Amino acid sequence: MADHPSWGPYVAVRSRRLSALAGEVSHRAVLPRWIKRYDDVLTADLRRELAVWRAATGVPDGGRSLVGPPPNDDAEAAYHRNLTNRINARHGEALRTWQDRIVAYVGHRDEQTGQLAKYLDGLQRKGVDAERFLELAVARKPLPVDHPTAALAYRVKDLAARRDRKAGLVDDFRRATPSTGPTLGL
Repeated sequence: MADHPSWGPYVAVRSRRLSALAGEVSHRAVLPRWIKRYDDVLTADLRRELAVWRAATGVPDGGRSLVGPPPNDDAEAAYHRNLTNRINARHGEALRTWQDRIVAYVGHRDEQTGQLAKYLDGLQRKGVDAERFLELAVARKPLPVDHPTAALAYRVKDLAARRDRKAGLVDDFRRATPSTGPTLGL
């Protein structure tokens, strides 16, 4: 096409124009604020590429998907998959970081470590201070010897539920005072 006498110059000019616009968009890199939750996942290059993709495909700022819905065009869909896969591969690094933090508290990996890491990562991406939840869950009392990761996960989920219910402060771990009346022996 580039060698065609009529279309060659047009395609060359169009290509330069698209490159200039992509460069302009990538330098401005105007992305929605909620994408800051992915700062640990998105490199500077991925962030610029994501900004260009979102601008080119018209992903609305209010849309909660990083790359928007899959396009119908085969070439666009292939690029969409590639960009999504590269972001997800970096997301794995974030999960490994959470797993390392869990292991630092528990002392070893087990079948619950990956699940708790995903849960904590999800909380963090929702804007919750998941690191604080993890610290509070560990500080509550010593973890049991049997199934410490499961106990830690239970505590973190309990803190998240308290936060969602707005039943009280997350830092409030006082036990209820025992009843002075008759008990059932439980």
